[in-house]
Amino acid sequence: MSGIFGNRTFVLLFGGQTLGLLGNGITIVGLAYFAFTLAGDQASALIGLFYILKMLAFITIAPLSAGFGQKTDRRLLLIGLCLFRAVVVSFLPFSDSVWQATILVFLMHAATAAFVPLMQAVTSDVFPEEEEFTRAVGMTRLSYSMEQLVSPMIAGLLLMTVSPSSLFFFTIGGFVIAALILSGALVPKRSVDQVKTAPWRAALDGIRIYLATPRLRGLVFADLAVAIAAATIFLNTVVLVQGKFGLSERYTAIAYAAFGIGAATSSIVSPRLLGRIADRTAILGASAIMAALTFAESITQGLAALLPLWLVMGAGYSLSLIAASRIVRRSASYDGLPRLFATQVMQSHLCWLAGYALVGGLTALLGVSLAAAALGAISLLAFMLAVVLWPADDPEVLEHSHADLPPDHPHLASGISVSAYRHSHRFVIDDLHTSWPKASD
Repeated sequence: MSGIFGNRTFVLLFGGQTLGLLGNGITIVGLAYFAFTLAGDQASALIGLFYILKMLAFITIAPLSAGFGQKTDRRLLLIGLCLFRAVVVSFLPFSDSVWQATILVFLMHAATAAFVPLMQAVTSDVFPEEEEFTRAVGMTRLSYSMEQLVSPMIAGLLLMTVSPSSLFFFTIGGFVIAALILSGALVPKRSVDQVKTAPWRAALDGIRIYLATPRLRGLVFADLAVAIAAATIFLNTVVLVQGKFGLSERYTAIAYAAFGIGAATSSIVSPRLLGRIADRTAILGASAIMAALTFAESITQGLAALLPLWLVMGAGYSLSLIAASRIVRRSASYDGLPRLFATQVMQSHLCWLAGYALVGGLTALLGVSLAAAALGAISLLAFMLAVVLWPADDPEVLEHSHADLPPDHPHLASGISVSAYRHSHRFVIDDLHTSWPKASD
């Protein structure tokens, strides 16, 4: 890890992102108390609405962020997004109605939805070598695990001395400090040619590239399998521990911690593991294991049996996300990378939205045990679709023809020439390659 932390720009980016994530986490805890203040016994419904707003923000704003990132100095945009979140959160303690809170929460998540894919694209530019990029993504995933583990702990300690509404002011401070840290980062600049793409066109282009790439179509269903399995943890841990097992809130926290520890450990180990196994194997293996363990939830009796499941699920979840970043990067041209990262954020949150809906609906209908069996079956089906759609033979370099290009076109001189209109090179969908080549092409 010393290699990537020897890069000053990454250290500043990592520090700014980690502070921002901790701020997000503390805000989530503050919103739970805030929801109770506004809605009383109906607070759970309002909290559910906040989660839905988060998903909708990521689904709608993330794909547009690629276009905004191309037209603006990316360092200034990262700083601006941190400061924007600080301003939005500053209004929360003074809002006194559900509609005001709804708008503010959506704006906060919208800024985060723009921040995440932009940070991924910048990290890719900072580390052009895949091995260093993988380590950087692993550390980024570790900061997400810290958000889940450390933010509630910090919030809990703060609540011993301050009121719940005061949590928002600590969040504001975190966002402002994150902006100051990011101001010192030397973010690589991208080609000025990309300023010609409007945000909405960049979003559509990213979706087009994603759907035209076989490995990414497979990744959609692998992500769905993982999201369904992981959603059972986020939504049903309290039901299992306190409802089915009859234990206290303390043990619910321990169960969540097991998942977080598994994810954090995997974030550290995965870069080395991915140097030995293929990304496809890692992602499909993680989704298959998580589907199987979701089945196992239906027959799990007691916390001692549940904790190892949650630990392994956390490890599989983190491994799949790190490998997915590598797959997205491998599937994009230099110009198309920001668009593809933005599309990946959008589609993964669509999967999460589907996962939350399935877990919530089936658990209410069938009960936690039968729902786990049904969800395991659905997750397994998504895994099988991923296997079918994602070719096992998936080389980066493909031979293909360009019968639509004149023989003197500069692109035909690139790669390894096979004939007048045929050559081979690292293949991605772009303006000159609008569809994936078939064996006969």
